[in-house]
Amino acid sequence: MLPYLAILAFIPLAAVTLRPQESKGTRLLFCWCIFGPLAFLAMVRSYTVGIDTSQFVTAYREIGEDRNFSFSSYRYEHGFTLLCKILNMISPESQLLLLVTGFFIIFSVGYTVYKMSSDVALSAFLFVAMTNYTLYLNAMRQAIAIGFILLGYCQVIQRKWFSAIFLFVCATEFHQSAWLVLLCFVITLLPFSWKTFTSYIVVTVICFVGSAQLSASLSAILGKERLYDPTFMGANYFGALIRLLFTLSIVLLCFLYLPPRRPASGGRSNLTRTASLYQHILMLWLLFVALGVRVEILARLSYYFGAMVILIIPFALRSVPQPERSYVRVGFCAVCLAYFLIIGIARPEWHGAIPYHTDFSSVANIFRSIFC
Repeated sequence: MLPYLAILAFIPLAAVTLRPQESKGTRLLFCWCIFGPLAFLAMVRSYTVGIDTSQFVTAYREIGEDRNFSFSSYRYEHGFTLLCKILNMISPESQLLLLVTGFFIIFSVGYTVYKMSSDVALSAFLFVAMTNYTLYLNAMRQAIAIGFILLGYCQVIQRKWFSAIFLFVCATEFHQSAWLVLLCFVITLLPFSWKTFTSYIVVTVICFVGSAQLSASLSAILGKERLYDPTFMGANYFGALIRLLFTLSIVLLCFLYLPPRRPASGGRSNLTRTASLYQHILMLWLLFVALGVRVEILARLSYYFGAMVILIIPFALRSVPQPERSYVRVGFCAVCLAYFLIIGIARPEWHGAIPYHTDFSSVANIFRSIFC
């Protein structure tokens, strides 16, 4: 856990020193100073960091050794399978997969924070403290999809619809569940009111209570006996409740400072559209986290919306006057840091990123295979 805590300690120090809010130059420098080390840690990590990392490393080797390569031979999406095949042409060393994906994932987050965040220091701190970073070290394919989705939302904010849809579709080529974002995309463009908020709450409660029936229906549709391992879910039920309470507290705090408002008579401004988008995303995040308490696989759908929360919290606080804003920022950071420590100590097996290990020998082998 030490590397992550070191980054969390470094972020406020860098913010005080560089003052990224004062200019674009210091803003960019701050993002490089924070997301650069995060990318480095992701790129040189051992395959033992992240529960699912070892299976992706195994797939990389199998795809590279397959002389009769075909997409149908592998259960992964075409984008991920093709990526493994192309990288194998450069080097058979599986660490190359961690290098490339680690860089892309953290670059996507860093670029999105730089372009869209109202407070890059707060967003960077939340990215680590909310366990998004350790999650991305584990769920590689979904993290790549989230990277494309974050870049897509950058285009949405700029009203560049074609490039946004293209990036969302690219996300589905690395994780098929990313289609959910496209299905929900139209919803997030609608105005958000207190009536919308109430509707989300009702739907969330109904889905939470009926999650077992929903799971059975999805299992029947997919032709599976069950969607989850009941033994695993029983052991992690209490931890999932903690995650739900954490999510609920963040959502309520955000709506306290970002309540639904009626659009002005002249139509919706860009800020109003962005606020509505973020409000929809918060409620969809809460919905799928609630579903995931009893059906863990559905909690994974919440990752697509939770990724945006590191932008939503600074946006919600942008109109809060000083010194209240500073106190609230500290409060958000304290809640997220406490959550990080609880998960890191009590549930490190959730992501498998604790303890952290490097593998510099495999990194060196990449260059040997290329140049020697």
